[in-house]
Amino acid sequence: MRWETLTIPLTKDKLDMRRILLLLLCATLLLTSTVVLAQEEAPTNTQTGVEIAWPFPISEVWQDVPVFGTASVQNLAFYFLEAAPLNDDQSIPENVIWIPISPIYSEPVVNDVLAIISTQDFADGLYAIRLNVVTTDLQRYYDTISPIRLNNERFAIESELLREQILTELGITAEETPAPTPETPTDTTPRVTPLAEHAAVNIRRCDIVDNTRCPITGSLPSGQTADVLALSANRTGWFQIRTNTGNVGWVSPTVVQNSGDFSNLPTVAPPTPLPPATAVPQSNVQVASLTVTSGVVCAVPIIANVVVTNRGNATSGAGTITLQDIHVRTGTVTATAFGNFPALAAGQSFTSVIPITVTTFYNEDHILRASVGNSSTEFLYTLNQGSCGPQATPAPDGNMVDVELPPNSCILLLDRGTPFFNFPNGSQVGTLEVNGSFNGTRITRVNGEMWYQFDNTQTEIRNWVHQRNIREAQGTCTIPGTGIMPFGA
Repeated sequence: MRWETLTIPLTKDKLDMRRILLLLLCATLLLTSTVVLAQEEAPTNTQTGVEIAWPFPISEVWQDVPVFGTASVQNLAFYFLEAAPLNDDQSIPENVIWIPISPIYSEPVVNDVLAIISTQDFADGLYAIRLNVVTTDLQRYYDTISPIRLNNERFAIESELLREQILTELGITAEETPAPTPETPTDTTPRVTPLAEHAAVNIRRCDIVDNTRCPITGSLPSGQTADVLALSANRTGWFQIRTNTGNVGWVSPTVVQNSGDFSNLPTVAPPTPLPPATAVPQSNVQVASLTVTSGVVCAVPIIANVVVTNRGNATSGAGTITLQDIHVRTGTVTATAFGNFPALAAGQSFTSVIPITVTTFYNEDHILRASVGNSSTEFLYTLNQGSCGPQATPAPDGNMVDVELPPNSCILLLDRGTPFFNFPNGSQVGTLEVNGSFNGTRITRVNGEMWYQFDNTQTEIRNWVHQRNIREAQGTCTIPGTGIMPFGA
């Protein structure tokens, strides 16, 4: 595209309003952004695929440049535009680092505007522009247009010459433009922040999504920014970042948006992914099922069939099965029995028949729990009275505690590694993976020990924790009616 000199001979005595309007119209048309010119020359091809249709090779561009084309492939994940300066012979340098020049887009485009590129921050010269399209299975497709000449300097000079010529023809003396007031330097530090749809994004050891070979080392929460230190030398588009807490790691370009100047970033080779984990032969005996093959009557042996299975990849040793009966309302362990199993080959199962006798809390709900190590399963039933006589009314116990707490009134601060249980004084079913605050829902005393029920966000059910494992309690964690806080808070 070339600017043509505008020459319109006028004399002051013949100058009229029509000519003035004509000159202003010409000036406006010539100074119109390249967006209009680009739209006039945009292709009309309707085929899908990966293609830059405009600008054409050997085009000269300036200011804000619309790039037309198509980015529409099956399983599209995202696309973006990137650029690289050319050698003096207009060839693309070997091992060139392609610089992202547009945001990342996830919607397909067919024969329309792929992006509008602002060129003011780039030096004039010859460039190649590349369309980079990535699918959800990490396949990449490219289309490159070269050479493209960027010439913002020429645009500024010719637009000023045209302005002076028009003013001269109109007999208007151009006033000298005052020197601009120095502006505060713009912060161009390259940074990233999570996209709006993500509450947080993972920071990884290297630049692949693999929790085993490239583990997560931290996270960048929504609304926070991190400085970008480098681009991946693997050409994956990943950014090496540093958070405001000093954590340095790698984030995927598909989950963040960037700001600032990325043109001068160095490239850094991320750490090599860890080798695949080697399976270590080990046994893993778990409780597969628990069934009852008799009645559930007070003072009559209940026959429990407990099936255990070795789910590991090596032969196990012989072991013991623990069978407990737990009164649901109070969490009291009313009876305990044991069974045995022999050494089990990998995948082998064994059924142990274990009798257990329960003599208290008839006509109420009970749970039989069979456990081996950290593996357990349960059977819920109601104990029939049978021949058991009336249960004696216990004497009042001033130390008895079994109360529900008002919703959100008591917050328990628990540490990572804290053990939790399905019932007070029962078998441990897990440990907390992170530090956190949890809503306390109930306080009870079992066999002289204080237990607290809480909403466990890790298991998404209510579990129990022993008083000694609570780091701190906040809010109203008192025994209602007494004002007594059961632990030294």
